[in-house]
Amino acid sequence: MTKREHYYKIARPDGWDFYTGCTINYRQAVGNIVRHPNPHPELGLCSPGVLHASLRAEDCFVGGSIPCSLYVVEGIPTVKDDRRTTGFSELRVIEELNPSTFFKWRYDEACNPVNPFLIIPPLITDDILRLLQSWASVRDLVTASVRDLVTASAWDLVWASANASVWASANASVWASANASFRDLGKASVWASVMASIEASVGASVTASFWDSVMASVWASINNSIGASAWASVNASFWASVTASVKASAWASVNASFWDSVWAYIGWIFAPIIPNWRNNYPYQSAVDLWKQGLLPSFDGQIWRLHGGKAALPLWSGKLPKEANREL
Repeated sequence: MTKREHYYKIARPDGWDFYTGCTINYRQAVGNIVRHPNPHPELGLCSPGVLHASLRAEDCFVGGSIPCSLYVVEGIPTVKDDRRTTGFSELRVIEELNPSTFFKWRYDEACNPVNPFLIIPPLITDDILRLLQSWASVRDLVTASVRDLVTASAWDLVWASANASVWASANASVWASANASFRDLGKASVWASVMASIEASVGASVTASFWDSVMASVWASINNSIGASAWASVNASFWASVTASVKASAWASVNASFWDSVWAYIGWIFAPIIPNWRNNYPYQSAVDLWKQGLLPSFDGQIWRLHGGKAALPLWSGKLPKEANREL
């Protein structure tokens, strides 16, 4: 008799399956067997003809998202695994797990990300500027060291997702002109460092799953929390605050600096599963600014700290390093 191994399965927060939302309720089925209503394993793993489960909980997010409910299941595979998921015609639901305590990354924060523009920003003090100085120095180090860590295909994936969602309200002609230069800047940003560290920690075999699913879900949560209107305000405040002579050349740099803060925040969500980051997260200064309601931008010459619902610049100037460097 074939041994029934334990697998993991995620479902919607109310227990219903992600695929239809109304066919199987895994929470109600704890202790019982659930069966595919119309199994067709001959259609293969990437088909609606099987139930899906994974040996690693992090691999379950293909076709799912956060927030979710999480279950231990067992069954006899009808379609062999592809290193990420396995197909079944039926599953026994053993128990429900709490995602908040089971996942070692910050699941609750990923589901309910902090919106910095809804926080009343503080007065800009020397302590705040020291955080900004720290963040600026880390960005420089990252840019110099990780330019080639991320493949073009991975960058295309995030670009295709983010271009349509976050920046949909940006000026189309300006966006088009900045597109190519920003893509190059992005490959040398905190983005690349975060992705490389996650890959090193969870293993190359599950990197694609982690990126395609968990990271995409986290990004969707952050995007939904901040909202396109807030990003449009950032866009508008930038264009109102810089002179026409630097707008075109500075726009890509401003974009990159905003995205670096987003990725620093996402990296912090996953820091507990990355050994080198558990006790000393390198981008903590950006997270500290974020959680105080401040988002930095840099146009190649001037740093700005944005805050409030309108994302207006609350401080602008050159940091000591920039003040003594010719750009």
